[in-house]
Amino acid sequence: FAAVAFAAAPAGSRPVAGWQAGNLLPQVGPTTILGRGACLVLPQTHLPTRSRQAISQTMVRVTDAVAGQIGTETWLPTATGVVMVLLDLQDASSAADGDLSLSAQGAILSSSPLRILGGRRRALLFDVSDLDPKADHLVIGVASLKGWRISGVVGMAGRAQEWATDLHGKVPEHIVPDGPLTPDGSISVRMVPGPPAPPIVKKTRTGAPA
Repeated sequence: FAAVAFAAAPAGSRPVAGWQAGNLLPQVGPTTILGRGACLVLPQTHLPTRSRQAISQTMVRVTDAVAGQIGTETWLPTATGVVMVLLDLQDASSAADGDLSLSAQGAILSSSPLRILGGRRRALLFDVSDLDPKADHLVIGVASLKGWRISGVVGMAGRAQEWATDLHGKVPEHIVPDGPLTPDGSISVRMVPGPPAPPIVKKTRTGAPA
């Protein structure tokens, strides 16, 4: 799962998997959006309209898809060493009362995340440990009724302290890049016919007369 996406990055970036609210991503079902080396699953259907018709397979801004959702479920590769959860403060009273729930399947997240603050946005950095050897991917659930808007779930290699140092204490505005996976950009592939295949010769056996 996500072996290519978690190994390549555009020039000047480090490989990450996941999604951010500003990303333009393909929606492939009423509740399913494909992220960069990740899968975003919504608890409620999101049906954008095109030409006055509701459709479930199109490119969408994740900002629109997660608006009004009380939670998200994100699939990340098992090579993830750090999970970053991006949150935007909506209701300070609800947030102070603990209106935030997180869960993990396939591994354990650290109980004391590193916090990076920037205005109304928060970035929580969790170290990942105790990976389930049978897990094909990690499942990170984040939910909040009123206190927070979920603005991103990102999987990264390394440790939380390393990323906090690299970010210089600033919440990243665009850590999950749009565009091609490779540092060299896109490539074009041309299909050409090969040489004709050799003829197939069938051999049969004739039985001797009785």
